[in-house]
Amino acid sequence: MMYGKGSNFSQIEFWSIWVVHLWVEDFLELFTTIMVAYVFFLLGVVRARVATTIIYLDIILYSIGGVLGTIISTSAARPRSSWPSGRVSQGWR
Repeated sequence: MMYGKGSNFSQIEFWSIWVVHLWVEDFLELFTTIMVAYVFFLLGVVRARVATTIIYLDIILYSIGGVLGTIISTSAARPRSSWPSGRVSQGWR
């Protein structure tokens, strides 16, 4: 599952995509949500409980979205021969 000194480039690139999507993007989105919730709380727009609930909901939604987005990105980048059916999907209809 991990890569080392003698690993194939595609395996290294696969893991770098996962790290970028799931850690960097999730962190930036979560940080932004926390800052907006904090400012709204300071301005009196929302109560602390509402801000905290939004932050927890954000963690769940962005994490699920990040995993799904990464799966879609990596599966769309695979060559045609590696698709399970042997055919390329015709896309969303």
